[in-house]
Amino acid sequence: MSYKKLRRIVGFLGIGLPIVVFIGALIFNDGFIAGSISGYYYTKMGSVFVGVMFITGSFFFVYRAYDCIIDDIAGYLACLFVVGTAIFPTAKEATICCEEQLELFPVPWYETISISHVHFVFATLYFLTLIFFSMYLFTKSNKKKMSNCTPEKRIRNKIYIACGIVMAVCIILLAINFIFISCEYSKEIEWIKPVLVLETVAVWFFAISWLTKGGLIFPDKAKES
Repeated sequence: MSYKKLRRIVGFLGIGLPIVVFIGALIFNDGFIAGSISGYYYTKMGSVFVGVMFITGSFFFVYRAYDCIIDDIAGYLACLFVVGTAIFPTAKEATICCEEQLELFPVPWYETISISHVHFVFATLYFLTLIFFSMYLFTKSNKKKMSNCTPEKRIRNKIYIACGIVMAVCIILLAINFIFISCEYSKEIEWIKPVLVLETVAVWFFAISWLTKGGLIFPDKAKES
């Protein structure tokens, strides 16, 4: 498989994941809306969430680009972090604030506050790695190719930077939400689903970055013969 196809698959997985788990839970969990993408782990879409995360991790594991060492390490780390995010579930209380809904989705015996902390660390490191991909690795140029100085390449670099900035802002806002906003206050703004919205925005901009790198957005124009 070419690396362009691999990047496109990663991008489409990023776009599709929030949509599939959201619609799936609405259908199979009686209209339930989780407080975060990770929260769908506790719904009937949990297997889909975990499966997509593992598939994404497998693509990161085989990802290579210009700089073998840096790209290899970044790919391995992204694989580790995305799989870790799937293995260690988020806290139930952070997913469902309504007490009457807790009975619908029993908390597994292994879920403790420490597990949710591990999940938060893995998820944060995963997004930071994605930002590194977008803002540093994707903006690099292959000096052996003339396409590194095309107008399209300059536009793509701006897209990579913009995607990285949006993801970084989302992470900062998520951190503020987790650290400074209590669960009691979260109930007042529960209808907004701030964590779900911010995670979805971050994932979609990550997907845009990878689809751009995969040649679907502003590809280099073919030279005239």
